[in-house]
Formats: sequence, structure tokens, C-alpha cells
Amino acid sequence: MSPTYTMLQHDVPQSGVGCHSPYGEPPSATISPIDPVGKQVGRWCAMAYKESARPPPVSGHTTVVIGDKVFQFGGLLSEVTLCSNELWVYSLETQQWSRPPWTGPTPPRVFGHTMVHIRDVIVIYGGKESGNSTSNRVFLLRYLESPMMWEEVTATDGWGAPMGRWGHSALVMEKVPMTQPWGPVHKQKPDVQGILFFGGMTPFGDAVDDLLFFDPTALSWTKLEPQGPLRPAPRRRHTAVQHKNKMYVFGGLTCGHGREFLGDLWALDMHTLQWECLPALKDESCYHHGARTGHVAAVHEDSMWVFGGYAELPDKGKILMSDLHRFDFEQKVWSKVDCTSSSESVPSHDHEHPAAESDGISYMDHLTFQANQRVPPFRRTCTTPHARTMATAFVYNSRLFINGGRDRKTAVACDFFVPLPRRPRTLMDFAAQYIVDHCIPCAGGIPSEVQDLLSGLHTGSMHERRVGEQAMKARGCHPGHHQQHHRHPSTPPTTPQHPSTALRTPSSSSLH
Repeated sequence: MSPTYTMLQHDVPQSGVGCHSPYGEPPSATISPIDPVGKQVGRWCAMAYKESARPPPVSGHTTVVIGDKVFQFGGLLSEVTLCSNELWVYSLETQQWSRPPWTGPTPPRVFGHTMVHIRDVIVIYGGKESGNSTSNRVFLLRYLESPMMWEEVTATDGWGAPMGRWGHSALVMEKVPMTQPWGPVHKQKPDVQGILFFGGMTPFGDAVDDLLFFDPTALSWTKLEPQGPLRPAPRRRHTAVQHKNKMYVFGGLTCGHGREFLGDLWALDMHTLQWECLPALKDESCYHHGARTGHVAAVHEDSMWVFGGYAELPDKGKILMSDLHRFDFEQKVWSKVDCTSSSESVPSHDHEHPAAESDGISYMDHLTFQANQRVPPFRRTCTTPHARTMATAFVYNSRLFINGGRDRKTAVACDFFVPLPRRPRTLMDFAAQYIVDHCIPCAGGIPSEVQDLLSGLHTGSMHERRVGEQAMKARGCHPGHHQQHHRHPSTPPTTPQHPSTALRTPSSSSLH
């Protein structure tokens, strides 16, 4: 069973975000110890939309973050036979949606596609057009142009365009390794950036396990051959994220009569193109023991965060999840994360009936599921993300955002974020963390920056916090009182803690 992950730190976001270009990369930012709107780590927060104009609820859509702007495209509408081809932009700073003007060929109505940001373009590939035909079309959005410009491109060199697919994954490779497995790519162009695609479902209904590389400058496709005997099973509607030089592929669904929901985790070394099988997600509190498809995943610091998804029981009962799991890349362990509810609810919107839910799990046996399809959606409010599949997730300023998705009835309109813990990043951070960890009384001359940071840094479990407070009081150090600390000559000095271990992660507790 996965341990429960604990976060007891107030949100410590970056501030000072602003760009010369309205869609440029964020500049280096200073650290603010206090969230501008007072949000707490581990507490779900409903996303605020300051204007009524916003996208219709969608699922199977895509989002990318550029600076403080979120670009959203496509997806299934509440009526599952209809898709969107609308482009929307959300400002994380002003909390406003807009539909930017654009020129060029109109992209198709599509869901299950991929969208990535590389250099000065956004690349959209594949998906199901209008919910029916599987696409292999590639569109570039030149978002720095005014107005923005769509362009459909075709392969001009290399292997040629692959067959269409949907439910695949894609990530950006800023620098292709100069290693032997990448030889076919370097024959096209010696120094290249590009996009690595994995898996998906073909027009023939088969899931695939191939690796494809696309160079958006040369407009060339290259099929890559993994090295070694190990490789993951073909799959669709999985997730893939990048950490350092590895691509991590989690979960998904196999195809055919013996389809299987997967909970395995694989890492592809992008230098050697060798796969490694890592510990699977096995949560005994879940009916399906962690296996899922249609979930979302995002990376924050040295961890992957996985939310929601869809699974199936042996009796064909249906499960939608609203759970949050964390995989530590360094320790190679999974943990379940418990979050508290938002203090504010999302306004009334369509969902399936709340009677289908129990402890964050939306469960129906086969007969109930069939009956549910004939019942209109239920109007309700939410203080946590509703169980869902086919959403999107991204991290911005140490916050995990969950956007869109659908339950069994409709595309959902409740979007949330949860502040995540953050390691100290500056010398001032490390100094403040060290003072808190070691319960050191502070002289009156302590810098004001450290005083502020003390209120926002993680200090271990609740038990550790109470022990620390008692120790500080015993030494005459109280919040707001700065006294000179005198160590008894017989007391050995405290061994400094290495910065990388300054933020401890207790093995079990709950989020606050």
C-alpha cells in the first residue's frame, strides 16, 4: 500500500512574473514568503475567473503554459459527438480568458491530440477529428505573430508522416543527444531540437509502443529504435513527463478484446533509448490497485504528481478517481497525497449525481452505469476536484492546476489548483530553514527577510512541530521574540543539515 504523503508548508510562490512579450518566457523571479491570496499548501483552491467569457467545458483537450499564459485548444464538448477547435488563452495573473485573433487554415475539431511548445511555435499533432477519423495532421501556431497564425505542415524529409494516432503523448527535447541511437536524426540535421512522441491508438484500433521524433524546423519525422530487451506494452491515454534526461510513462490502456488498465511506470533514458521498469502504483485502498487511464500528470521539482483517471472492475463496473499520488524520482517510491477542501466552492454546474460518489471515488456497477446514461446531469457545487478523466494538468508557481475533463455524464466546469511544497532555493531560504529545523533562538538583528520566510517554511510533521515549539519555548525563544542564543560549553554544536534534506517528508499523515 502506498504511504500517505504529508505537506505542512504554506505556499511559497515565485513573484515578479512579467514578460516583455505578452507570451514570452518568464524572467528570473524573486521569492515571496506569503501567497498573494493567502493559499495554503495542500488545500484545494477553486480557480477564479473574473469575467463571464470562458471556454465551454471540454475534455480530451490540451493546454500549454508560456510565461503566465495558458493556451487551450480543442477537446470533446459535453455532447460527446461534438468536438471543439477553439483556441483560448488564460492569464494566470489577471485570471481572465480571451480568444485571440488568428489567421491561416482552421485546425480541425479534435480531441485526444497532443500540443507542445517548442521555440517560438506551438505544435499540435494527431487526435480524433470530430470524434471519428484518426488524424496524422500537424499544425503550427505562431503565437508571437500579430495576429497569431495557424499553419498546416507536411513532412518534407526523412521517414515521412506516420499514420494517424490519438491518446498518445509528446514532450519537447531541447537538445537531442549526440549518441548512436540518435544517429538517424542527426543524419537529417546535426544540431536539432524536436518533439518525442510515444504510443497512442492507430486508425486500425491498435495501440502502439513506438517512439517518433519530429523536427518542426526541418519538418522531418524519424522513427527511433529502443535499445535493449525491455520496453513497455503498447498503450493509449497514458501520461508522459520529463525529468532530467528521462521520459517517464505511466499507466494507460491496452487495446483489443483483452484490454487492460495499466498501473506500471517506465523510464526511458533519452541518451541511450533504453527503457527501465520502475515500481508500479499499487494503492490497496483503490478498487483497481492504482491502474488507470485518462489520468493527468505533471512534474514539480523532483516529483511527478498524478491525478484522477478512469478504471474498470472485473464486472465492468465503472470507476472515476479524484485521488492525488506522488512519485519521488530520487527515492523511486509512490505515496498517496491527502488534500483538504477549498474554503470556497465552484458555482453550480453540471455533474453526474453525487450519489455515485464515495470517498472521492465515483463507482457504479454495470447496470447502474447503463441507467446513469439516461439521467440528465445534476446541478451542484464543488469544493474539491470532482472525479474525472481526460483533464489536463500543469504546474505554475509551485501550484498544480487541474483543468477540465469529464465524468460519466458531461464535461465538467470546475477547475482547481493545489499549492505544492517547495524546497529552499536561495541562501536566505536555506538559512531560514536551518533556523527552523534546529529551533535556534534568534538575535534581535535577524534580517526581516528571514523573519518572513520563517512563517512559510516546512518544519516537518505536526509532532515534530510541537516538539520544536516546546524546545524553542524552553530556550526562551517565542514567535516574535528575538533573544541572543548562548550554547552551554558542554553542549556539542548541532551538525548542520545538508540543504537537500532540509525539507523532510513524513511517511504518513494528511495534508493541511
